[in-house]
Amino acid sequence: LSMEGPSAAPSPLNMRQLLLLDDEEAILLPTAKYFRSLGWTVDLAREAEEGEALISHRHYDLAILDVRVTRFGGTGGLELLREIRRRERRTSVIVLSAYMSTDMEAEARALGAAAVLRKPQSLPDLAHLALTVMEGRRG
Repeated sequence: LSMEGPSAAPSPLNMRQLLLLDDEEAILLPTAKYFRSLGWTVDLAREAEEGEALISHRHYDLAILDVRVTRFGGTGGLELLREIRRRERRTSVIVLSAYMSTDMEAEARALGAAAVLRKPQSLPDLAHLALTVMEGRRG
């Protein structure tokens, strides 16, 4: 994960809310730090249940979800995507995973994921995609 690239910090009046779901600290923490450096408010979840608790109390502009968040290869990210869609249609969702079957990708898209990406992704590219996805939802 590289952190080089242009910054596109929103004004404080336009703070963007981001939910990150990933069980790998080596991805979760640098991603959170990078998005915070761009002016985002970031909440972290290491498992789908944590994410569900967070979305029950807060609106997120964007969620970046790892599909597999258990060492047993479960699809907690898709479960959380399903729950986000049940509660909040306006949240943009990017699904990110190192292990993605074509069925999982199709399910993520059917559930309304704006983008489905394979890990690894550079942080500037991910941030650029996040802004592009959010602009698309406003239009």
